[in-house]
Amino acid sequence: MTRKINYEDNIFYLKLMLKQLQSGLKLSIDSALYAEKIAADIAFLDKTVGGILHSLETNLMLLDRLELLKDLEGFARLFVQFLDEVLTNESGLLSEMADHVHAFQQIKERRLEDTRRIREIINGSGSGEVEADQIVSEEEFKFLLSQDEEG
Repeated sequence: MTRKINYEDNIFYLKLMLKQLQSGLKLSIDSALYAEKIAADIAFLDKTVGGILHSLETNLMLLDRLELLKDLEGFARLFVQFLDEVLTNESGLLSEMADHVHAFQQIKERRLEDTRRIREIINGSGSGEVEADQIVSEEEFKFLLSQDEEG
């Protein structure tokens, strides 16, 4: 059974989650209480953005695919900035999340690679997709004209 994926809402929700994490880092919260929750949320964001990107990469027929990729790229950039804040200890939480530093660095590298891949898809899709659309449209046009002549 085919299910409809609402990419816009999924990306919007990721942004909301990231804003919540960013707001939490600005507060004077007890890092011993929240460090594991924040680490789990970071892992969730990483996994989810990777899944959405994979889905968008493979769903070539999606009409607003390029806009969604741009939106996802924007999220990935914000996520990388957030990870930079955590890793440079600007938040004060790093001491409680020392066990996660290596994982956070790997996540940051993956998301940086994602932004490069998305940029390549966006830059490479301009002429190729337009030509493919025109070929299909031309064939459809010929088909319609041949139907008109027969009738």
